Amino acid sequence: MNRAISRISGALDSIDNGNYSGYLLAIEHASKANALSQFSSYPPEANLTGITAELINEFRNLNIKQKKLADKEELMTLFQKLSSDPTNREISERIIKLLQKN
Repeated sequence: MNRAISRISGALDSIDNGNYSGYLLAIEHASKANALSQFSSYPPEANLTGITAELINEFRNLNIKQKKLADKEELMTLFQKLSSDPTNREISERIIKLLQKN
């Protein structure tokens, strides 16, 4: 699961003006993380399934709207940090806020 979360960062790096295919890749990696979270050894209160599902929805919305990421570098850094500790609520909430900001 950690690797799937980490790969979201790389998908976001490919998003720029006119090229939004990175969102599809981000959706794919978030979907993998979502599937893996259901079988992880992390405690249920970490709500990893809910968090990854929310990421999928945010990436879908951004892809549909074809919006550029406002804070791409920060998001990439946060996804790298989240891959090291997927249970960190502060980081996951910051990521969701930044994605919704767009």
